[in-house]
Amino acid sequence: MKLKLFVLFFAALSISSCKDVADNSTKTLMTSEYLVEKIGENNIEKYKLTLNFNIEENKVNGFSGCNQYYGSLKTSKENKVEFGNIGSTRMMCEEKMQLENRFLETLQQTEIYELSSEKLLLKNEEGKVIIEAKKKN
Repeated sequence: MKLKLFVLFFAALSISSCKDVADNSTKTLMTSEYLVEKIGENNIEKYKLTLNFNIEENKVNGFSGCNQYYGSLKTSKENKVEFGNIGSTRMMCEEKMQLENRFLETLQQTEIYELSSEKLLLKNEEGKVIIEAKKKN
């Protein structure tokens, strides 16, 4: 009988630990600021685009090359993410507008995120990496 109770307790503890790992992954994502390194295969690190997440308010914001942007955010435990209602300030920077528009459009195509200790990969519905970012120090 004691063995059965021990096994049940251990199983319950293991299941709750897995839930904490998923929650921590989302919390880590949402409490970090990232510097965008690539859109698709193009290295854009020199433009210093950023991604900032606020899990409590389900919002995303950052710098998109010329303007500050903001939008809504939905996540799930399956590493699904959806960006919506993206808006931005309205400064005009001729040489950076194409990059900015591409970044904001690509951001809205994101379906999945993959997070490591230093990297954030945003992927489309086919699983292809469309935005790569690193944790900002």
